[in-house]
Amino acid sequence: MIYVTVGGHPQPFDRLIKKVDKIAPFFDEEFIVQKGVSKYIPQNCEYFDYVYYDENENYIKQAKLVISHAGVGTIILARKYNVPIIIVPRLKKYNEHLNDHQLDICNALVKEPSKGIYVVFDIEQLQQTIEKVFNESIQEIKCSNDAEKGKEKIVQEIIKFIDFYSRKKVLIINSLDNSYGSTHRIRKFYIFLNQNKNFDIKYIESNSDISSAISVKQKNNAVGFSVGTIIRFFLTIFLPFDILFTQTITPLTVPSILVAKLKRKKVVVDWDDLSWVLQKNWFRKTIVKFCEHFFIKFIDVVFVPNRYLLEYAYKLKAKKVYFVPHGIDFEIFDPEIYNPQEIKREIGIKNNNLVLGFLASFTTGGVGDLDIIYDAVIEVQKIFPEINFLVIGGGPLFKDYVKLANKKNIKNIFFTGLIKHQEVPKYISAIDIALIFMRENLNNKMKTSLKVGEYLAMNKIVVGNLVGQTKDDFSKYCILCEPNKESFVKKIIEVINEKDKIIKNFRNELKILSWENSAKVVNKVLEELI
Repeated sequence: MIYVTVGGHPQPFDRLIKKVDKIAPFFDEEFIVQKGVSKYIPQNCEYFDYVYYDENENYIKQAKLVISHAGVGTIILARKYNVPIIIVPRLKKYNEHLNDHQLDICNALVKEPSKGIYVVFDIEQLQQTIEKVFNESIQEIKCSNDAEKGKEKIVQEIIKFIDFYSRKKVLIINSLDNSYGSTHRIRKFYIFLNQNKNFDIKYIESNSDISSAISVKQKNNAVGFSVGTIIRFFLTIFLPFDILFTQTITPLTVPSILVAKLKRKKVVVDWDDLSWVLQKNWFRKTIVKFCEHFFIKFIDVVFVPNRYLLEYAYKLKAKKVYFVPHGIDFEIFDPEIYNPQEIKREIGIKNNNLVLGFLASFTTGGVGDLDIIYDAVIEVQKIFPEINFLVIGGGPLFKDYVKLANKKNIKNIFFTGLIKHQEVPKYISAIDIALIFMRENLNNKMKTSLKVGEYLAMNKIVVGNLVGQTKDDFSKYCILCEPNKESFVKKIIEVINEKDKIIKNFRNELKILSWENSAKVVNKVLEELI
């Protein structure tokens, strides 16, 4: 008996049923056909629409040969009972399925051939393939009779097929480069998602130094951003994906988002701050604000690291918003790893005097308040002229702020320039007092400062003014001032005089803020999205 099955998929597979019915008279075998919703009525075969699972399994067990669509369950059952199987994939172009994943399964089977499994891509080759099966030795076709080996092989095949069948393609797009603080966040999600066997990840990043990423060359000017956006737009058109995962909703990302929606794919956005308030002129503010306020309604899932931004997103009618806080890399942000005196000498700090420090990405959002920190350091140095000031980080605005420091004539100032994130804790270790000042504005309320957590993880005294989520999360660990320069200067001086009495070990309390915990939320949401 030859058993033909097309499974329970709610689209007809008349192409296979017609061909089987046509060639059945050429074989001295009974053909039994489970035709599902196929409209064609066989004339030369016994047929029915559906059977219960146990009956279907029994037909497979008793058959000399199974002919099937590329259904993973049927393939596994045929292998379980050592029955040869011919697989004919359903094709999207004939409206036999919603996509061509069955074709992908068959291509994988051809690349890794296994005895007893035959793939027919051209339906006209079906009769010839049946003859081939019956001409071959049954012993060659059947699996080992050893029960344990057979069981082990079945399990391995189940794992292989299910793994291949269930992997979802995720395209992650970061329109910025590693000089932006937000890049570290989306890179973390990429690393963790890439470990999930349920996902097939492709990562696009501007000017990337990651070997596994698709790097898009992008200069830091209007022309460079435009060219980079066009390249990402075409990559989104031609690369296959089930989920588009991008960062922010700006003119740099909206074209790719539109492509994904036109392709009817899911779109996920990691929205780490309010971009429109950072723009320098009215025109740019208007364009970016339109992107953030209008297109957020069409995003399937939004991740935010800030509860105030979460509320803001829901007010804009976002569909689903999840709070995913910034994490801290505790393995590298460990004060026990570094020798502060050695790092100071490496930087060029020759004396053993106190070091004030500030960490930032030199972008519009990263150094918006650095001017007031500069002014505060100048005032402190009037009282303690020997104090050093270390500025960690780099980015597009780095040269502008080096010039500003020179113009303000700040003494004993040292700049690291742009460094890899892995190097950041080394330089923080050289700091005695870490500075942070956030003006009371919408931008600071809607973002969470990652640097404060990293200061604290390195057991540094943190002095300054905090706003919004940053204040909610870290205020009890920091020495806070009023939101003005005078109060800031006063607090810095007080801490300099009392620093040896200040408790500064909060690492254990901060352990909940790990990237692993945040990535688990992202991972779970993406798994549920498909």
